[in-house]
Amino acid sequence: MKGFASILSSPKVSVGDLFLLKKENDRFPSPVGRQTLGNDGNNHCGNNTRTRITTLRDDDNNKGTIKAGFTLIELLVVVLIIGILASVALPQYNLAVEKSKVAEAMSVIKSIAQAREVYRLVNGNLPFDFGELDIDIPGEDDDGECVITKNWRYCIDVGTTDAGRYNVSDENYYVISYYPQSENDSASGHFTCYAYGEFPHKICRALGGKQRGGFYNSDEYILP
Repeated sequence: MKGFASILSSPKVSVGDLFLLKKENDRFPSPVGRQTLGNDGNNHCGNNTRTRITTLRDDDNNKGTIKAGFTLIELLVVVLIIGILASVALPQYNLAVEKSKVAEAMSVIKSIAQAREVYRLVNGNLPFDFGELDIDIPGEDDDGECVITKNWRYCIDVGTTDAGRYNVSDENYYVISYYPQSENDSASGHFTCYAYGEFPHKICRALGGKQRGGFYNSDEYILP
């Protein structure tokens, strides 16, 4: 055991290269039926038999595997970035959806306005009922003066043809109108967008509208 202690204190001994010097009759006690260091019967090669201890570092079949993962901080950063992107992208998406619906309304309003002008040329006055127009708008009749579709409520007024946004909350309500040609109105021959809330104001501006101004027209935008 003296030689064993001196070898352990040698600076040449490392974790993967630990050698034990075993004398011929210097054996370690071992449990019955089990072999331990220095008791391997197949390794009796004289007084200087050297036995190598195999460690996890040296055994290719026992190499440890480190599983990579995300830390809580990394997950929080990802969630924060997704939230920021959503807060920017969602309003723009909603604006794009509304602009497509406005394009649909403008097409129908233009057809109604043309049908009203044809009626005026023939009869000398403007109609106040959709039943008098030579045009068919798929939707639900609302007292003859309006037709309700999935997204809009189309109505004919004395001076304008209007389409009010349908099936939305009060703060998201707005109206698209068409003014016929006239010498007394700055909106003559134009579509307008009348906003009743903050989001509709954004819609009207996104459509390229310019505020009409005046005492009662501050919420109305003239569209290009």
